[in-house]
Amino acid sequence: MKIGTLNSWGTSGPYLDRWNYFLEELDRLSPDILFLQEVFDPLLVERVARATNLTHQVVAPETGLAIATRFPVLLHDTPIFQTISAREDYNRGMALATLEINSWRITAANTHLSWKPEDDTTRMKQANELIERLRVVENPILLAGDFNDVPDSATLKLVQASGYHDLFATCHSKEPGYTWDNRNPFVESHHVELPDRRIDFLFLDQKWWEQTKVIRCNVHFNQPNAAGIYPSDHYGVFAEISDETASSSSVERER
Repeated sequence: MKIGTLNSWGTSGPYLDRWNYFLEELDRLSPDILFLQEVFDPLLVERVARATNLTHQVVAPETGLAIATRFPVLLHDTPIFQTISAREDYNRGMALATLEINSWRITAANTHLSWKPEDDTTRMKQANELIERLRVVENPILLAGDFNDVPDSATLKLVQASGYHDLFATCHSKEPGYTWDNRNPFVESHHVELPDRRIDFLFLDQKWWEQTKVIRCNVHFNQPNAAGIYPSDHYGVFAEISDETASSSSVERER
């Protein structure tokens, strides 16, 4: 099973050229589940459906979150975080989808936390809301998103202490895996300068982690096309995990 996440940067920059390149690369990578952030225009997600087999979708324009998959979506929800940054004037939240995979059910969760460096407390509270919402889920959980914080931050330590396993770190314990990289020229358009860092993540919860094998996990969309265009101001993270989970009798069906 192939899974990926990317902060798409919406319609910023030369977005038509960016999205054309992104969809070409997406077709090459052929994910089964894709998480997108900053897709405030639902037409962007429709383009994904037209260009790929990811025709089952959950879209939350208010928070810019989307999940696109080739698996049927049985249930979905798009809660808004109660914790709102005093430094932002828009809502953040999560997108949740119960997916049916070979008659089994998993929960896919997507999020995008507050971005400003001084918003550590806000990110912690938003991450705690996310974890508490997922705590009642009985299915194995795949969690993804732009957490706007680094692996050794208090926010990401909270996520991992709650039983979520960082797939990139599993495969690359000594590599930085930057998904925010100042070599990307689109980063220069932002008025706040941030260091190179890894802020985009794919996680499996403990239930799924115990039942599967991580085959690979890498940073993608980190190279420009022939015209020098990158797909986004972020790079994406893509992973492949064993399909055995979906057919294993030890994975519990949601009642």
